Amino acid sequence: MQNWELVSTDYCAEEARRNLPKVGLSAVDVWISTVAPAVEFAPVRVALDKPLVFPKAKDRPIVISALAERCKWLLTLDEKDFQGNLGHQIYGMEISSPGAFLLAQRNLGVL
Repeated sequence: MQNWELVSTDYCAEEARRNLPKVGLSAVDVWISTVAPAVEFAPVRVALDKPLVFPKAKDRPIVISALAERCKWLLTLDEKDFQGNLGHQIYGMEISSPGAFLLAQRNLGVL
């Protein structure tokens, strides 16, 4: 297993809890038993010492919190809003879908 640290925010955890039932009950079970215990949940950050132009107000805390936590990667399935508005990188933090992240890691020989 890789020595990755999984970080999210309480804001994202709440959004996941609201949306997972739409995927199915097994998704809720996997979240509770496997995913949530493996993630460090940081408090949401709302201030940043760098300029950030990002039109999606509801997603700004996600980007700001990831930058504040000094994350190397921001993984999201919402490619339209994140990559569409920010590109594939912001202030050195890569923005990717989870699948593209895993493929990149495999191509680098990490997986």
